[in-house]
Amino acid sequence: LDEAEAATVVFSAKESVFKCLHPSVRRYFGFHAARVVHAGGGRLVVRLTEGLTAEFAEGHELHGRYAVTEGHVHTAVALPWRRGAGGW
Repeated sequence: LDEAEAATVVFSAKESVFKCLHPSVRRYFGFHAARVVHAGGGRLVVRLTEGLTAEFAEGHELHGRYAVTEGHVHTAVALPWRRGAGGW
């Protein structure tokens, strides 16, 4: 990735973390609450730098994917499915 693409992957990954966790933590948190600690080969790891809830404590890691195609950056972060946690 070039510098602009890498910066966009980081920004987009943090946005994906917010969209993934906000329904569970039910409060606003900023980009400073997460740090991309690995991005390569289409995979990324984001670590929380502050505690959001007991389940999503400081240091909790979320895994996701990214792709850069035709000048567009796509990222996704998802929580593992758990029975009884809003799953089907």
